[in-house]
Amino acid sequence: MLALVAATHRELRACLAGAGIDLPDGDALEQGGTARISVHGRELLACTCGVGLVNAGIMLGRLLERGVAGVVNVGIAGSFDVQAAPLGSVWLAKSETWPEYGVLDENGMTDARALKFPLARVGGEAVWDRVALNPYRDAEAMGLHADRQWGEADFLSVSGVSAATERAHGLRKRFDVLLENMEGFALAFGCAVAGVPFVELRTVSNRVGSRERTDWDIEGALAALGNACTGLLSGRREDSPLF
Repeated sequence: MLALVAATHRELRACLAGAGIDLPDGDALEQGGTARISVHGRELLACTCGVGLVNAGIMLGRLLERGVAGVVNVGIAGSFDVQAAPLGSVWLAKSETWPEYGVLDENGMTDARALKFPLARVGGEAVWDRVALNPYRDAEAMGLHADRQWGEADFLSVSGVSAATERAHGLRKRFDVLLENMEGFALAFGCAVAGVPFVELRTVSNRVGSRERTDWDIEGALAALGNACTGLLSGRREDSPLF
């Protein structure tokens, strides 16, 4: 069974709306909730992990104990560059970075290697603050359709969203990333350590560092998420009408 994980009930509902799955309101799929659902004839475990890296890590631990065969993280994200990644665009993570592990310098940026303790070793390689991902390979392994027309980018996961332009510029310059979120690294890292396929798909809801209303479109991002998830979960590929 695959796990479909979103931070919030709202993101999860948006993801499944295009497939005709209407999740129940109420407490069933609020933070920490899971439900078995059927999408295109296959069974999935839909999960609302809650916002943030800690909640995502707790949920992943529970899912791995249940023996899930793969994890798909869906949701919305902020863009560091709305010219390259405009509002409503669809992206797959090709890496996840956690910029808050390490030794802080005078500018508030971290150096993970300064601690001299990597987070883990995966495949013999040390993981400091970044996990490399292969979304197309892992989507294929899970029988999913990762559309080649979607963007592929480096993501960054934070505990506190960047609400200041200076902070946003510093993070992008230091870590060379395009999108910001709050859960992806925990899920990507845990799956890498466990050897479980992982795909992260997000749509852009805002410009990182801005609180101006014109730089936000959550409703548009959720609608785009629903459309993208419909294709992802269908299993359709260029060489096959239906998985």
